[in-house]
Amino acid sequence: MIRLIALMLAALALARASAVAQTFTNNTPISFTGATAGPANQYPSALLVAGVGPVSYMTVTLNVFATAGPNDAGVYLLVSPSGQAVNLGVVAAMGPNPSTVLSATFADDAADTLTAPIKVNSVIRPSTSPIGSFPTPAPPAPYASTLSSTYSGTINGTWTLYAFCAGPARNVVNSWSLTFNGVRQPQPISTAFSYQGRLLKSGTPVDGTADLRFTLWNHPTSTVTGNRIGGPLTRTNVAVSGGVFTTTLDFGGATDDANGLWLDIEAASPPGSGYVPLTPRQQVLVTPQAARATVATNSETFSLGGDARMNDKTVYFRGGTDENHLLGWFSAAKPFSGLAVDGPVLTGFGGGVLGSKDNGIERIALRWTNTGRIGIQTPTPSARLHILGDSTNDLGFLISASGPGWGSGLRLENFGVGGRTYGMYSGSDGTWQFVDQTATATRMVINSAGNVGIGTTTLPQKLNVNGVIRSTGADFMLAGRGGGQANNSGQARALVDAGWPGGAQGSTDGGGLYINYSNDFGRVVVGSSLVVQGNINATGTITPSSARLKEHVAPMNDALEGLLKLEGVRFDWKADEAARRGGRAADLGFLAEDVEKIFPELVYRDESGQVIGMDYSRLSAVAVQAIKQQQALIRSQRAEIDELKARLDRLEKISVPPGR
Repeated sequence: MIRLIALMLAALALARASAVAQTFTNNTPISFTGATAGPANQYPSALLVAGVGPVSYMTVTLNVFATAGPNDAGVYLLVSPSGQAVNLGVVAAMGPNPSTVLSATFADDAADTLTAPIKVNSVIRPSTSPIGSFPTPAPPAPYASTLSSTYSGTINGTWTLYAFCAGPARNVVNSWSLTFNGVRQPQPISTAFSYQGRLLKSGTPVDGTADLRFTLWNHPTSTVTGNRIGGPLTRTNVAVSGGVFTTTLDFGGATDDANGLWLDIEAASPPGSGYVPLTPRQQVLVTPQAARATVATNSETFSLGGDARMNDKTVYFRGGTDENHLLGWFSAAKPFSGLAVDGPVLTGFGGGVLGSKDNGIERIALRWTNTGRIGIQTPTPSARLHILGDSTNDLGFLISASGPGWGSGLRLENFGVGGRTYGMYSGSDGTWQFVDQTATATRMVINSAGNVGIGTTTLPQKLNVNGVIRSTGADFMLAGRGGGQANNSGQARALVDAGWPGGAQGSTDGGGLYINYSNDFGRVVVGSSLVVQGNINATGTITPSSARLKEHVAPMNDALEGLLKLEGVRFDWKADEAARRGGRAADLGFLAEDVEKIFPELVYRDESGQVIGMDYSRLSAVAVQAIKQQQALIRSQRAEIDELKARLDRLEKISVPPGR
């Protein structure tokens, strides 16, 4: 008796042990360094399992290194100690960087197979891979596609994992594990229900088999196609005993219909003899719908006496298998589009609307489309964000802040090659700043007085530019305000200068161009040189020549001699130069190179050092001095002639005797 009790306790202990989940892990990474597809370096990776009793359920978990691209994938084969081989399929993992490890758990009762690169931890069913047979020493094909195929063999012993990889040199699997008798995957409530009916033929219960065909209607008699909401479902060779048959029907989400449901049944007995409709239609009562309880009519209400908590759950708004319209709470365990939102998610196949309804008046506050566009007060957004204001002074878009520095603003980023980040900010100092944040520099600023600065934040004038201004338009105009404005009598004034002191007339000017400068109406000052392609028409010209502006003054004693050496010429301008002169080709003048030999002060060179031209106006000084020298020579020669004439007269008087 005691021995019998001991045996019973041992059996009970064994049963309890077999029900406890057991996990075995190999923490040695599986790597791949080949340049082309091939087996991993650890081929196979081994895992010793011991002390496991009868197995009713198992899972395999691969902790996979994430890769940058979806094509860097591995295919895996699991082999039990007794040689049963299961083709797990393809695993590709995508993550933010190669150090990220994502898990793929294989389970026979998982909802899906892998259809795309995993971005978060996933549970999937084993599936076939593109490899027909793994390279030796892996066992040859064919391979099973379910983990349950290993239950009939030996559990305790060495399990092996064969990894065949593709892509650049990288680690593939960080670790892998086997879990026996663990928690099964949650299974959704089925929409299937059992139906039992009675089949009579000529008033006599049928015994044998029959073919049955079922359609689901939301009306007891209508034959309009719109009232048929499910089927047909065909069941062949259904056993019938004493006229009674039982079968399972599954019309999916069609049983969610809020109206009444009726079955239209057709029977062929014996099978193949032709379907005969059974009348009347059989009403389906609440049993199929009670399992889901997803439909309420307009007259029904739903209320809660306390908090309702939905942790990683989803409410679907359409029947059947439609999962595009939902409201749920998504977290790390239930990501949305690869993101651990940790918050509510509302989706619709074509987008959605948030709005208000007041006394039957519906207003759209926000609209989003299935292309990712968002509209505020517009049903048809034409951009990623489209805001439609109204006819009153609606701000449309407002960003407010009260903090120091830039305060509120808008940042525009372009992460493409050569792209930059720019910002517009309303500063706490009352300025509106346009900032190049890539260079951490303010490009333009407007202050509270309306003064504008480009390249500078110092704003003493209406427009302040630190840099070069270029105008490609027809005109560049600066107009005065009138009314006796200080130091220019309200007239227009343009100052283009490198170093203009801004003082009154008589102060030293820097180089540059001044128009109507310091109360001189119509005055133009050119600080260095002026190039004009065309004629200059002026009522007068003034060249600075005051003695107070000069030093080392000396007479020009060689003017006549030099002037006599100059050779005036007639010539034609070359075509390109003639074009700049309005087409005038024939001309006369001097050759600057010849003039430079005699009067180098009259000749100018360009930036490259080439002779470019001469100052004809300064030649007048040479001409005046030459005339003076010539006049002096003439006077000297005239005096000499007069002296010679006097001497001649005296000689004539001496040579002729008186009275002759």
